Amino acid sequence: MKYQNNYISLFIIKLDFGNDLDDTIYSNIVTKMKKAFSKDFSQTRESIVNESKTTIHQSNIDTKVTTSKQIQLISNDQISHITLNKNSVTLQYTKYDSYIEIRKRIVIINDLLTKSINTNNYKRVGMRYINNIKLPTKSISDCFNWKGYIHDKLNASIKLIDKNEVIRQFEVIELMFEEFNLRMRIQAGIPNKAYPARITSKEYLIDLDCYSHDITKDNEVLDVLDVLHIKNSIKFEELIGDRLRGLMNE
Repeated sequence: MKYQNNYISLFIIKLDFGNDLDDTIYSNIVTKMKKAFSKDFSQTRESIVNESKTTIHQSNIDTKVTTSKQIQLISNDQISHITLNKNSVTLQYTKYDSYIEIRKRIVIINDLLTKSINTNNYKRVGMRYINNIKLPTKSISDCFNWKGYIHDKLNASIKLIDKNEVIRQFEVIELMFEEFNLRMRIQAGIPNKAYPARITSKEYLIDLDCYSHDITKDNEVLDVLDVLHIKNSIKFEELIGDRLRGLMNE
């Protein structure tokens, strides 16, 4: 369902490459991405990132640290970033409006990658919606009252304990879908920015992280993303109530 407003504080699409990019291919893709997105992403930030990999062989623990280049394209309005390194490309938005517009950018990125790499497969395709629902705080007890906003069964565990003792509450649910062999991790509950102090503001977090569990070919990635978007949207609707829908349509 399309709403007038939303509570999405962070939206992420991440494509993990089947094979790491070598320096030549990486530089080539960087040049093409800068050109393709120069109008809307005029700022760039380049850096060196460290990656640590630990391997355990019987009684020996081997830790290997490698460095690699990374570039971040920053949108003119500062609300979105495109980050490329040797093993992935990530689109991140702190203000979400339309999946359709974001999808158009994925089309461009996937095309650039496909033309630059002989075999462009993705070992993981992920989409994550973090919904941070903030409402006016009437009282401390009201911080735990989400009736009509959040599905009662999702928030049922809070009824089992003394609310005066709660300083944070989360539910974690993991799901599997046959279509494209997808997985979803749902984290939902009452966060607490003042943790470990008591909860004093009315906030509820719904974090939907859906991703592929199989290799995805370049000509399938848009289909997979479309299904991820649909799965996330359906689960969000199942977790909320009509009072929240009303607020999003104001």
